[in-house]
Amino acid sequence: MSRHEDMKAFFKKTLEDQTLIPSVRTIIEKGYNDLNANKDYNRVLLETKIALSELATQNNLGGSGLKFLSEITRLEPSSSVSSMWNFLVKK
Repeated sequence: MSRHEDMKAFFKKTLEDQTLIPSVRTIIEKGYNDLNANKDYNRVLLETKIALSELATQNNLGGSGLKFLSEITRLEPSSSVSSMWNFLVKK
């Protein structure tokens, strides 16, 4: 399985969690649907992380949402906001 397929499976498995807060479920569903529509993989992950991070700053993520955000950040650290600008850093 490719990393894209693995990530889609992870999104789908997370959506089966009945303890997800509705606002978190909406964000993850959008990301899952975007991945299924073959939208840009890194952009989908970035937008999902940004939306979930905004909820986290308001303490509205819940345990399952925090676990999901932590896991996609661990699996795909290159899709984080800061790494999107790494090409600007002189080596």
